[in-house]
Amino acid sequence: MKTTLLFAFLGLCTLALGQAEAAFLDRNYEFQDGLYLSLASFQADSPDISINDLEGRLVTNDDTGLTKSDYLAMKSDTGAQEIDLQNVWGIALDGHPYIRISENTGDRQFATFAKVRVRGAICYFTFDSEVERYIEVKAYNPLNGKPFRRGRVKNMETVNNKRILRFDTGEVAPLTRENLLAWVQDDPQLTEAVTALEGEDISEKLYRSMLIYDDRHPVFITRKD
Repeated sequence: MKTTLLFAFLGLCTLALGQAEAAFLDRNYEFQDGLYLSLASFQADSPDISINDLEGRLVTNDDTGLTKSDYLAMKSDTGAQEIDLQNVWGIALDGHPYIRISENTGDRQFATFAKVRVRGAICYFTFDSEVERYIEVKAYNPLNGKPFRRGRVKNMETVNNKRILRFDTGEVAPLTRENLLAWVQDDPQLTEAVTALEGEDISEKLYRSMLIYDDRHPVFITRKD
């Protein structure tokens, strides 16, 4: 009987040593540096390719929070194996996660990754993109000041995009009242508060509401280093 209990105890100790402590996912959480090929890898904080096994070109802009690359490859004894960047979900650099975005950011030959600035049940990131707009122009008669010709001209406009990411499903959506309400239904008090938001600066209020939700609904990650 004592022998059986001893082996059971040793087995529990081995299991405990093989597991890492669960860590709270917040803006200070540092992800393991490397390439994440899927949402599941990101959720487990388990990069598919370690940063030490990568070579290539990466350019990071701290002001915009964007990282861009036109070439990444996995090191190998038989030669570097180029990675299809369109199949990459995200990347972590210096502990900061970046998610690949598909919108037009002006550099079509680069894969662009946006820094996830808020981490939690609802994550948050921003990026600028180029949007094609058509504007109406008029030609005026200099003698009487009246327009005599009108036309539409294509113009490229830079738009700042605010995005939210559901950590549990990977769904990405613009930060709007409607989208945030759909994601906080399990918090009746916050749902009521978001519904009642008024004023001009709704975007900032939605952002603060998202932070409140993350505080109330913590997410924990258990990883093996």
